[in-house]
Amino acid sequence: MFEKITYNPIELIERWWPDADHSHITYDPNMKDGERDYSIVRESGGDGTLLFSWMMMQDALLPILNKTSYEIGREPDWEKASGISYRVGTVRRAVVHGMVKMKAGTYPGLKERVRFPVACEYHYDKRKPLIIYQANLPVAELAFYKGSGLALDQISNTPNPGIENVYYVQQEG
Repeated sequence: MFEKITYNPIELIERWWPDADHSHITYDPNMKDGERDYSIVRESGGDGTLLFSWMMMQDALLPILNKTSYEIGREPDWEKASGISYRVGTVRRAVVHGMVKMKAGTYPGLKERVRFPVACEYHYDKRKPLIIYQANLPVAELAFYKGSGLALDQISNTPNPGIENVYYVQQEG
């Protein structure tokens, strides 16, 4: 069995992170493929537990909520960037029910994929540094920044209710 389910990304963000600031994200339900800079895609497979589906969808939404998503090859100038805003299309989840190969063998379950288009715009203002919000981001995810030549300096532990940490991003060297 195959099913497609669509979601409004703003409604999902407000449900899962009710206190998070998402003013930098605009939902465009009519966004066309030609209008996007890139798409965010995540895949999952398992026994059909809804928790894994939500985790996969949250993993797809966190980069835009945290202001860490950008098109490969079009990285912002971190020294000059003061902000990032996103226009996103409908979140589409495709689910295929059937036999799934797992480490313990082949069992009834599902494979699913979530994708949505993203248009990204960088803002430059010398008076304001770029702030990246980390909403429930595991510490292991921060290794991405450290390995990319960016320095993360923590500014505050409680910048906004529902958001764990705020990081100021600046170029090393």
